[in-house]
Amino acid sequence: PGVFFHEDFTLHDLDVFESYCLPTRSDYLLTQERLVHFSDRVEAALRSEISSRADGFLEAVQELRNLQEEVTEALDSVRQVRHSMRRLDQTAIEGSLRVSQLQREQQNMNEVAHLLSSVVQVVQEAKKQIDDAARDGDYSGALALIRQAREAIDDAPEGLECLQSIRQQLDEIEENIGDMASTDFTHLCFGGSALVDDIRLGSDLSDEPLPVEDEDIRQLNLIIGILLRNGGLSGAMEAFKETLMKETKVFVKTVVSRCISPMESAVQSGADGEDSQQRRPSALVEKLRAISNEDFITILLSMFVNLRRIIARIRIVFGHIASAVERERARNSSEEDQSEVLTMKELRGLIDDALSAMCDIAQARAARVVSVRAQKRVKTSVSELARIVDACASFIYHVDSVAAVNAVALRNAATAMSRTLLGDLHKTKLERLNGLLDHEDWTQKEVSGRIQMLVEKLQPSASLKDSHRSENGNENGNSSREKLTVSEQEYCVCGTVQMLLQDLDEYLEIAALLPALARDVLPRICELLKTFNVRSCELVLGAGAMQIAGLKRITAKHLALASQCLGAMIAHGEHLRDALASHMEDRERILLEELDNVLKDIRQHRHEIFVKLINIMRDRIDYHTRGVGLLPWNAPIGGTLAPHDYIVSLVKETYVLHNTLSSMVEEEHYNFVVRGVFKAFNAQLTAAYSQLDISNDAGKRRLMADIDHLTSSLRKFMSIDVGHALEDFVATRFGRVR
Repeated sequence: PGVFFHEDFTLHDLDVFESYCLPTRSDYLLTQERLVHFSDRVEAALRSEISSRADGFLEAVQELRNLQEEVTEALDSVRQVRHSMRRLDQTAIEGSLRVSQLQREQQNMNEVAHLLSSVVQVVQEAKKQIDDAARDGDYSGALALIRQAREAIDDAPEGLECLQSIRQQLDEIEENIGDMASTDFTHLCFGGSALVDDIRLGSDLSDEPLPVEDEDIRQLNLIIGILLRNGGLSGAMEAFKETLMKETKVFVKTVVSRCISPMESAVQSGADGEDSQQRRPSALVEKLRAISNEDFITILLSMFVNLRRIIARIRIVFGHIASAVERERARNSSEEDQSEVLTMKELRGLIDDALSAMCDIAQARAARVVSVRAQKRVKTSVSELARIVDACASFIYHVDSVAAVNAVALRNAATAMSRTLLGDLHKTKLERLNGLLDHEDWTQKEVSGRIQMLVEKLQPSASLKDSHRSENGNENGNSSREKLTVSEQEYCVCGTVQMLLQDLDEYLEIAALLPALARDVLPRICELLKTFNVRSCELVLGAGAMQIAGLKRITAKHLALASQCLGAMIAHGEHLRDALASHMEDRERILLEELDNVLKDIRQHRHEIFVKLINIMRDRIDYHTRGVGLLPWNAPIGGTLAPHDYIVSLVKETYVLHNTLSSMVEEEHYNFVVRGVFKAFNAQLTAAYSQLDISNDAGKRRLMADIDHLTSSLRKFMSIDVGHALEDFVATRFGRVR
């Protein structure tokens, strides 16, 4: 079919595919034969077409070959012409042209030589003048001469590489002048001398810095202008900062050395300088550890005063630098040539950076001095420790206000020293408390006036009430009294309690002088109170004092005295808690719960003592009533009717308990014990009497005589109503006496 020879023939066309390729179910073989036939016809057609066009194709190939041969011949002809032209140029033209070329080169070389000789002469003369100006300190003139020399070089034609070496020499000279100006800048900032030359020792030191001389300010302004034009002010400030840090280290060490020994204030130089620098640190450390606390405080104060003086001087110098830069920038604001574009913000950053670095080095070196001293663990009083910490805190505040430096090292050193000394002090107090308790005989001791004053100073109302004591000579704390008064309540106390009150007051003084240590003082106060509570419980309630202190027995008087000591600690502890809270921050006051728990344990211990007193009387009642059933209750009465011995003994022992408690414990606790004893009498005597076999009036009279003796005696020396429980029991159990 003709459709197979169309240019746009494709089987993708559905009509073509369905017409010629898609067979029906009945003639698959016929369709296949048709397709094979179509393929053969196409192949035959292609062969016929190729055969008809073969002659034209062969002729075209032959023409292409002929064309290639002609091109090759043309290239050979061009190559021969070029060879001939080259030979002609070499033999006839080149020689003549070379003569004129050499003449032009000679003329150019003469001109360059003349120019170079004039430039070199100018540069050499400028170099001599530059050297002279640099030696005389005329950096501005030297830089002007360098600019002139560069201008002379810039006027020369471009491309003269031989002038590069001269430019490099000028750059090196300019760099050297910048270094010299930077050195002079550092020298003038220090006032023309080292920091150690400004050290002042003595008792009347002030923080006033040495004044900056007008001549130094004038020269400093000139140097700043030169550095700005030379672009070297930033580098000079960095170099000054590095030197300032090194000088500050030497300054602190020298102050300490001169304070310890005036002999060491000599200038450290000469051939043995290196050896002295190697030997001195260890010797200086040993001397620093060996001196007294007062001498160390003097050194610390001198060091801080001198550091504040040099910090103030450097701040003044930095102020002059900032003013000079601002003036120089204002003067040159209209000029186009500004070598260094340094904004005032950038300058302030450089100044603040240098000042912060200096203050940081100063506080770090001061921290080392404090740490070296703290390692010795020298015994230090509270007032001395407070002076040390106050001196450190004052300097920390100063550097923070001056340079916003967080003096972590010095703060940590002072805190570590305080905590170390506090730990040593607490260890000593704890050992002394345990030693006193081991030897305590639990007898009442007179209270010195000084101890009473320590207690009263935490009680404003009591202090006002008893203020007249100072008029009677008690202000020195020399008078003594029988009992300790706390919150208008009197307590009998032993000697250990008085020593414990002194220790607690010393801790409170530390918290008052050093509020930062208040939360460190609190657990130590709690430990002292807890130790006293636990050990007193072991020694009195647990009868440990019989083995340790050699007491023969633990009596009601010992128990009453122990309860009084605990009561004094409870009452004083409440005021102690308020005093500690006043020295603590709000977020730290939650720690006071530990003290509340200790006071709660002491109250529980005291309650157990009162219960113990009641139990002692229970035991005595049991002891005396064991033989009540063996008495001849029903025997005839002959003569005067007297109470039995068991009830007489009980009355005597109750009277002894009454005398002990009434003279020592508060009325509330006295009533608690007495009521407990009365209950014991009623319960235990009732139980004992219920076992009796009384069958006549004689027995009833004897029983009522015992009960009358008990109740009448108790009513005589006790103010509490004893009631009629025993009489009512006898009347109910045995009937009334006729």
